[in-house]
Amino acid sequence: MKFLNVHFKGVYKPKTLSSTFVEDFVKRVETSLIPGSGRSDYKIKEANKNSLSFHSNSFLTNINVGFNDVTISVDHQTGKVHYNVYFKQWANYCF
Repeated sequence: MKFLNVHFKGVYKPKTLSSTFVEDFVKRVETSLIPGSGRSDYKIKEANKNSLSFHSNSFLTNINVGFNDVTISVDHQTGKVHYNVYFKQWANYCF
């Protein structure tokens, strides 16, 4: 029996999908995913033209933001962005 689901996923379809979507998202992650927050410390694991994977890199980010492990993939043909978010570290701190 699964007590807590520590994952969510979805699809986002913007009105227009930039060819530099992943590159722009990488810059956002590197500078601060959540502007004005000192609890937004992430490290890029992998990035290419069509996908991005990053994870939280500090205790405060683990417990305050909760986006512990994120994967984003872009389908330029359909104009959709698929995402998977895991927050296992956040859930561990809660219990």
